[in-house]
Amino acid sequence: MNILVTVTNMTIANGGVNTHIIDLCEELLIHGERVVLVTDENQCDYDRAIDHLKENEKFVYFSISMLGIQSDIKKILYVANQFCDVIKKYHIDLVHTHSQSLCIVAEIVKLRMKVPYIWTNHIDAIAKPKLFKIILQIFHFPIISVSTDLKKMLERNYNVPEDRITVVNNGINIGKFEPLSVNEKEILKKKWECKDNFVIGILARMVPIKGHRYLLKAIDLIQKKYQISNVKLLVAGKVYDETYLQELLQYSKENDIDMRYVGFQNPRDFFGICNISVLPSVLEGFGLTVLESLAMGCPVVRSDTPGYSDTKEITYVFEKEDVEGLARYLVNAYKNQDEIQKMAKLGRKTVQEKFTIENQVKETIKVYKNVIN
Repeated sequence: MNILVTVTNMTIANGGVNTHIIDLCEELLIHGERVVLVTDENQCDYDRAIDHLKENEKFVYFSISMLGIQSDIKKILYVANQFCDVIKKYHIDLVHTHSQSLCIVAEIVKLRMKVPYIWTNHIDAIAKPKLFKIILQIFHFPIISVSTDLKKMLERNYNVPEDRITVVNNGINIGKFEPLSVNEKEILKKKWECKDNFVIGILARMVPIKGHRYLLKAIDLIQKKYQISNVKLLVAGKVYDETYLQELLQYSKENDIDMRYVGFQNPRDFFGICNISVLPSVLEGFGLTVLESLAMGCPVVRSDTPGYSDTKEITYVFEKEDVEGLARYLVNAYKNQDEIQKMAKLGRKTVQEKFTIENQVKETIKVYKNVIN
């Protein structure tokens, strides 16, 4: 098959989605498919990953201007024309878009070129929901949902029939998550000054929807209410909002929280030295870092944002924004480390069996073939 993969936003702000897309392209190439990736020329921070994909002769990359695609009819038609040219040149069998704003473009292309398309939904925050609800009702394109919770949201809020949506959970390349050696752990713990601490970690871009504030408040609570003081908070992720980061650092200083911001880190290194990781987001689609943490044998406490239904058997789940609930799980983790390690082992085993990039792409290819046929 020849697949055109499209997305508007490949910036830091769209991190998890872009990891998904890069891994998808890489695995499709391993399966022998041709992949053409088209992104917005003004919104791409993944040059190194794309250059790696270019080493495969079956991969082609284009960047075009998509600024204004959400509302400018001229831009919509321009992008549609660009897609048509790509489809003709590379004999594309199917268009796979990861941006809701490109669904109208893909529909125009379908009418012109008779090439079907699908849309993958990655998050529960739909832009222009009233307009998109109309689009979903008029154009009956197939949908991939990265979690069961997002599928239910589309059925409930947008009246999308159940049989139109296929759940294909996110997966990771498990080969990238080999356990750290004793020496590697010692080096990293010395580097981040957490050798003798109970380490709580969060790896997420620095924006409010990722819920860092709730985690800080929970740590403040366990220190003051439960008298637990040997806690180190490691915060990793690219800064998208510098003011937000400074606000978090100020809060930690005022409340005597031992917090260290370590910048963007390889998930293997980061989760490999954490005693527990937290996903306190208020908006999610699945939560890829949950899988990355579990793959490193690090147990996870997560909010009940989309994705939790698919991982609730291998994570500890609290109601989003519930600081008390999060604090109770952290206290339990601190006091019962043997118990949480059992959960971590189960989590790693489940990730290895179910949540791999190989499984994700096999299920995605099944959807492709059904749509094409």
